[in-house]
Amino acid sequence: MSDDIRSPDEAIRDRCRTLGLAFVMHGMIIGSWALFCVFGGLMLGTLGLVEGDFLMMLPLGGFYFVLAAYAAVASALQIWAGVQLRRGTGLLWAMGALALAVPGLVLALYCGPFTLGLMIYALVVLVDKDVRAYLDPA
Repeated sequence: MSDDIRSPDEAIRDRCRTLGLAFVMHGMIIGSWALFCVFGGLMLGTLGLVEGDFLMMLPLGGFYFVLAAYAAVASALQIWAGVQLRRGTGLLWAMGALALAVPGLVLALYCGPFTLGLMIYALVVLVDKDVRAYLDPA
């Protein structure tokens, strides 16, 4: 019977590790979105060259590249924050990654449900004072 009971520290560590895994997974999804944006920008530029309407396609292709740069930064930060959370550190990294995920709700609508779920779970976990004390003991 005593094998099923976990100490509060183990429960907090498990919550942080689970949140870290969610950040890593979300970072990979946003990274794939960045690749999609690069592909979209290249395709629009190529289409503009083929159609002879390059000046019309250039701003839209450039917008895709700006989205790709944002997504690459957000992806890298979320993966790094997830790794830090799995190690039991990185409260500020997690807060920064969470803040950078907010524009992703609007910019990548198909990623929105997972992003919203991650944000709700992260807020539930990171608001807990014991979790904050565990992640940032100083």
